[in-house]
Amino acid sequence: MGMLVFIFVARVITTLLCFSSGAPGGIFAPMLALGTVLGTAFGMVAVELFPQYHLEAGTFAIAGMGALLAASIRAPLTGIILVLEMTDNYQLILPMIITGLGATLLAQFTGGKPLYSAILARTLAKQEAEQLARSKAASASENT
Repeated sequence: MGMLVFIFVARVITTLLCFSSGAPGGIFAPMLALGTVLGTAFGMVAVELFPQYHLEAGTFAIAGMGALLAASIRAPLTGIILVLEMTDNYQLILPMIITGLGATLLAQFTGGKPLYSAILARTLAKQEAEQLARSKAASASENT
């Protein structure tokens, strides 16, 4: 369990470092990995706390993957269907609906922007700043 927490924290830190560096690369796969690790850790705790229910940590891993994706992009249906298609395990549709909707509602109520909206806003602001700098440089060269 401690190792999963360490892996989760290490993945979060390295994902943030890579993403903030500006190097080209995706955030999609790291997001799925983080959801899987977090879901597995939660599942291991649930298995220990409720042995009479015969729970499987793998179910929580898949549900965590879908929940983090759905909450991050604020699209629960997309997160649910994407993970169900990736795993080809349609028996998990009910846990996926519960976790996907729950995580999305929690993310919506706590505020913040969806991940891809924030990325788009950052990209547009950067392009606008570059365009403004170019127009200032062009007007300065015309004046001389």
